[in-house]
This record gives sequence, C-alpha cells and structure tokens, in this order.
Amino acid sequence: MVSLRMEIPERDSWPSECCHKIFSLHGRWQKLSKGDVLFNEGDASSAVYFLHDGMLGLRKTDRNGRSVLVRLMYPGAFVGQVGCEGRDAHLVGAEALAVSNVYSVPTATFRGELNRSPGLREWFLGEVAAELYEAETRIVQLAGYTAKARLALFLLELSDGGAPAVRLPLRRHELADYLGIRAETLARVTRRLEETGIASFKGQEAVIHDRQALEALSAAAE
Repeated sequence: MVSLRMEIPERDSWPSECCHKIFSLHGRWQKLSKGDVLFNEGDASSAVYFLHDGMLGLRKTDRNGRSVLVRLMYPGAFVGQVGCEGRDAHLVGAEALAVSNVYSVPTATFRGELNRSPGLREWFLGEVAAELYEAETRIVQLAGYTAKARLALFLLELSDGGAPAVRLPLRRHELADYLGIRAETLARVTRRLEETGIASFKGQEAVIHDRQALEALSAAAE
C-alpha cells in the first residue's frame, strides 16, 4: 500500500467543488492492491476517504466471529465518515476488491471544514441521506426478493455502463454471502440463467446475453 501527497485529479472527477477543494488542500493518496485493508472494524476513525477508482468491500463481523461482506463501494464513494458523525471507531472494515486509488483527509480537518463551509455541510448531509436510502433498499432486497432477483440486480449493478461482460469481484462463496443465499442456491440460480440463455459464467467473469430478461428477473419478489 502506498500513501503519499500528490496532485489531486481534475475537478470533473469529483462530486462537488467543495470536496475537490478540501482534498486538494489536505488530501493524501493511497494506491491499494486487491486484498489490501484500508481500515479494520474497530479501528480509530482518523480519516475520511474518497474512492476515485477501483472497488472497496465493507465487512462486518457477525455474532459467530465471521467476517461478512455487507456492502460494495464504487468510484465516487466516500468511506469512513463515521468520525464526522461523532463516532470514534469504524463500525465496519474496508478492503480493496480490485486495484484502487483512494484519497484521504484527516477526520479532524474534514470536521473543521464542515463547520466552516455551508456548501460542504449540505453535500455531506446529502451523502448521509443517500447512504441511508441505499441501506434501506438493500434490506428490502434481502428480505423480499428471490435469489434470482438478487443475482440479477447484482449483475445489472456491475454492468451499469451496459457492457455485456462483467468482472465478478467476489469469489462464489463471498457472492452467496453478499446476496444472503446459500452457496448451493447460487450454483442453482447461475445454472438456470445459463440454461435459459440469459447469462453465462466462467470463473470470475459473467456475460449478459439477454439484458431485458435479466431486468425482468430483477423485479421478482418472493
């Protein structure tokens, strides 16, 4: 893992002018290899992170001591803002699921800018609201959607640009955990998608052959 001060990317790649400004003044860059840990659950929340490119996975330890993947973070996401919400430690851990470039600002610095900048504060509240909405949406999907629908939604999420071939960032057992289904159920669902010509799977790559059918599946409730 590399951590150093460097030139921040152009304004167009940031979600707002105020974010670009604070990271330009105070940000540090970290290049993460796949599998690198950004922070662990329970670590002191000493920085706020912006994922410029790559993918992060957020993990939570369940009551049996098992690390469970609970959320995927894509480029443009902010991570670790719990310190700005009054918490001293991270509630989840974060690791790179692909080579990722991350920019960080010390929590104390970011909190001070929040107090001074109405624009940054407004943006931050919007981020918190969006995060709550995403969490509620995921709860609904896990509680009320079929296994096929959950996998279909996941594939569509990965192919947001419409590309038929998508790289699966998770191993099969991790994907089953993330979707809230058994590994054998995932195997059965992927086999069914292949038999119907909707999608095919090989290793950690999936190819969507019938996007319209996949979108129809994504709406299937229990």
